[in-house]
Amino acid sequence: MDFRGADLMAADFTEAWLSGSNFSDVNLENVILWGAHCEDARFCRGNLRSVDLVKAHIDRADFSNACMADANLRRVECAGAKFTDADMRNSIFGNASFMRSDMRGADLRSCSVTMTAFTDVNFVDAKVTGMTGTIIGSLIVRDGEGVVDLEGSHLEDWFRRNGAHVSVVPTVD
Repeated sequence: MDFRGADLMAADFTEAWLSGSNFSDVNLENVILWGAHCEDARFCRGNLRSVDLVKAHIDRADFSNACMADANLRRVECAGAKFTDADMRNSIFGNASFMRSDMRGADLRSCSVTMTAFTDVNFVDAKVTGMTGTIIGSLIVRDGEGVVDLEGSHLEDWFRRNGAHVSVVPTVD
């Protein structure tokens, strides 16, 4: 479905099948996407402020340049999603899982992460000041002059140097 440019503020799409839909430039402020299927959907440049994505299926979805401030991303499981340059300030990531996702340049300031798993997630140039909580896994980050994959205490140190208070639980192989 093509929703480009629509105003869907406060709509309720609970458990809706929206896979492959185009929500680019759409106003989705306060929208409920609880348990919705949004695989391969495009949300580029959309207004998703205070969106409820609890348990949503967002594999390969594109949220590039979207405003997702104050979003609820609890229990989201996604692989291959793009959050490049997305504004995700003050969002809640609780028991969520992100695999092979792109968060380059994302604004994650003052986010809360509770036992959120990251696997092969690119955090290069992400803003994390004020982020709090606990993550599981490792992240690809810019550290000094290079791009590196950090985990455990090295990643905790990176968060601390970037103004975040995040504990890191290493993954068990």
